[in-house]
Amino acid sequence: MEVTVYQTLTDRGNPDRIEADGPFFCNRRSAWLGEGYYFWEYFIDNAHWWGKESLKTNYVICQATYIRDEKCLDLVDNPEHLNLFREVIKIMAEKGLYKEGQTMVARVIEYLRRIGKFPFEATRVSGTGSRRLPSKYTDTIKFHARHAAFLDLCPPIQICFYSKNALQLSGYKIVHPEAYVKGYGT
Repeated sequence: MEVTVYQTLTDRGNPDRIEADGPFFCNRRSAWLGEGYYFWEYFIDNAHWWGKESLKTNYVICQATYIRDEKCLDLVDNPEHLNLFREVIKIMAEKGLYKEGQTMVARVIEYLRRIGKFPFEATRVSGTGSRRLPSKYTDTIKFHARHAAFLDLCPPIQICFYSKNALQLSGYKIVHPEAYVKGYGT
């Protein structure tokens, strides 16, 4: 299935370089899924949220597409992959390599790679609890007035591609701000 994704970048006044050289690699130590090319899936509102709330500066949003298939570790809506991840955590715990509340998702992925059990080109997750609620960038509706549970109509689904052309990632182009969009004003 072809899926649209968005990468949010700090605006450095270089739109030509962005489109020529993108997507851009993230190697921050705090990267949730390890080093790679991070995108927000489907909802451009999440890309705007990241630009305004996290980058806190002028930002650029680029759009691309990828083909979601079995080469994506899907921790959003693939129960088999979620169960695999749970089983790996159990194995790591038995070996003393997992500590509740201290071992992060990226560490589990790194472990799988190290033991040669990571055939995936990307990892897809939903950052539950990553956004403050309510926010102008969220769209939710409660299930029941007396319960905290809600349906998130714009879930913060993030995907990290481990190479620039993983899952046929293509069509990288600027979609925000309008002044940078190719053909703007013509």
